[in-house]
Amino acid sequence: MVLFAAFLVSVGVVGSFTALPAHAQDSDMTAAKLKEMLVGLAYEPKDIGTEPGKEKYEVKITTTGFNVPIGLELSPSKRFVWLTTFLGKSSPQTKFEALLKRNAKIQPTFFWITDSGNLMAGMALDAKSLTPANLKFGLDKVSKDVSDSATDWQQ
Repeated sequence: MVLFAAFLVSVGVVGSFTALPAHAQDSDMTAAKLKEMLVGLAYEPKDIGTEPGKEKYEVKITTTGFNVPIGLELSPSKRFVWLTTFLGKSSPQTKFEALLKRNAKIQPTFFWITDSGNLMAGMALDAKSLTPANLKFGLDKVSKDVSDSATDWQQ
């Protein structure tokens, strides 16, 4: 044990552990930067939430047979940009097993039901590494996954 401790000291391990920065400090993403990125990608973001710190935008993506409105918002920690779409109210006719199976195929996109019974689909993107290409990929993926899985969520 003494040899192991001496080894740790010799390589500088002991005493070199530091706390990681808080997630909120990991990203300098802001709602304004997110909107600017959307405009730069030729989307026309609509303001659907304007309260400071809770800004939310919507863009419409057209797929084969669907116009998919996707909401975009920065998480309170500023660590993630959430892409979400409302698919309707959950009901006894909702095919829950099919949606759970679909989640495994389309991840990181996933389906969930809110506390108020809304059926949603979406994904989170890392805000720190968000680029226009990553954002476009996320928007295209969510809209394609929603379109391709319509038989599972439509009632």
